[in-house]
Amino acid sequence: MVHDPKLVAATDGNHGRAVARTARLLGIAARVYVPTPVPRVVTERISAEGALVNVVDDLRLDVPGDQAAVVCLCTEGPLSA
Repeated sequence: MVHDPKLVAATDGNHGRAVARTARLLGIAARVYVPTPVPRVVTERISAEGALVNVVDDLRLDVPGDQAAVVCLCTEGPLSA
């Protein structure tokens, strides 16, 4: 099974926006996970760059790579980005 490449990040701000913009420039999908207390303006800016933003209640930013990878693996299969 071949998956389209994508970028995934877990963040509360600028990192997610940068990942979203990079994905847009590369022509690939991006998914950014943010914790619940992130202001709506932040999620709107990330979305405006073309990423799918998922707000997660119990997101722990001290393990962002683990969190994003686990959620993506559980919902979409292996990462290829």
